[in-house]
Amino acid sequence: MRIGIELLQVEEGISGGIAPLLQGVVAALLRHWPEHDVTLFCTPTNRQLFDGGRGAVHVWELPPSWCFELLDAHANCLNLDVLLRSYPCDRAMSFPHARQIVLIPDLQHEYFPEFFAAATLAQRRAGFRHALANAGAVATLTEHSRQTLRQHAPRAPGHEPDIFLMPPALRAAGRSASEDDLTPAERAVVPAGDFFLYPANLWPHKNHRRVLEAFRLFLKAAPRPFEFVFTGHPEGWPALASDFADLPIRHPGFVRAELLQVLLRRARALIFFSLFEGFGMPLLEAFAAGTPAACSNTSSLPEVAGDAALLCDPTDPDAMSEALRRIAGDEALRARLVERGKDRWPRYSWEASAGALVEACGRVAARASATRGSAADALQGLYHQLMRLHIHVVGRDADQRALKVMKATIEQLDTRLRNQFLRRLLRPVKHAVLRLIGKDQVGKDKPTKAA
Repeated sequence: MRIGIELLQVEEGISGGIAPLLQGVVAALLRHWPEHDVTLFCTPTNRQLFDGGRGAVHVWELPPSWCFELLDAHANCLNLDVLLRSYPCDRAMSFPHARQIVLIPDLQHEYFPEFFAAATLAQRRAGFRHALANAGAVATLTEHSRQTLRQHAPRAPGHEPDIFLMPPALRAAGRSASEDDLTPAERAVVPAGDFFLYPANLWPHKNHRRVLEAFRLFLKAAPRPFEFVFTGHPEGWPALASDFADLPIRHPGFVRAELLQVLLRRARALIFFSLFEGFGMPLLEAFAAGTPAACSNTSSLPEVAGDAALLCDPTDPDAMSEALRRIAGDEALRARLVERGKDRWPRYSWEASAGALVEACGRVAARASATRGSAADALQGLYHQLMRLHIHVVGRDADQRALKVMKATIEQLDTRLRNQFLRRLLRPVKHAVLRLIGKDQVGKDKPTKAA
């Protein structure tokens, strides 16, 4: 199959767990199913996250200013069988929706709409609703998410959305990091005594304020000193921390994987009292590190944790404080959780998730082929993409990097288009690019090919 994977909306850290999810799935897909022709659509800022790996893979860097228009042109001209979208998007595409698989990790905005600005909420609802109604298939992370997606999917006679599970797993095992791998500044982040760890961006649903309230209650009766370490996106931390200036807390922001490994192993417990999660990757990381974990009893977390974590109500600071007390001091409980965690995390694998994606691609391609439109419909889609490219080239200022991508796109279009009418339509686009570049011929930029 010719499989395209759109990664244009992925940013490390900012995108939360979506970036490592797609990194792992793409790597497993290329490693275990090399017979498929895979094209990755990246941006200049996230290209390094997806090194291509092995197998038949092409990598295109698309400029942010017109990345979705170029994505549409490539998807049509490459005649992709399936295009995996990294997130729901309300941007119109002529590439058939029936040939698209959209990743929807969860429907947090439907359960906590107050956490989103009005414009963002409207955009999410429109994009998610459109994907559930029109996509060839939808990938999600847990059975909880699958059921909530089905509940919110638009009702259409005879239409049952194809929603499959593509959960994350742990990164490839390697040598465990030690404090010798840390810089002096990183070593200073690791407390000398006991501490709890909560690795989560400072987003409203991560529930940091209630977690700190529970920690304050815990400290009142704690038998010895404890600290609390938070990691992730630090925006908003100074204001939040000022309300808890009496607590021994620290937030180093984003940290390297080596430091996070050391923190996980050294922590008395991982704490994950989030209000809503599509999965909860830190739980697997704690299980693998041999660290007891306490988490919320809501959304997907009980499904991921099973019986390997201590669960409690994340809206009740008293209940959370009691959970902190138990997981800090009950040695029998801690031993049971660690032992169960060792059995829990291997149940998730990148190979299984990539296999689920390949199977879904096969289903989507088969259904779409059975209802494929006429050649005239395909040519009409390409026509619209050429016109969009023309508008963007002549109507916007473009830097040299963006123009290089446009040159490569034009070269591919020129090579692949067999229809003479569309080749003539491409000519003014080529001329516009040449005028902007100031050269008399199209360059020889090519997509990279990883062996």
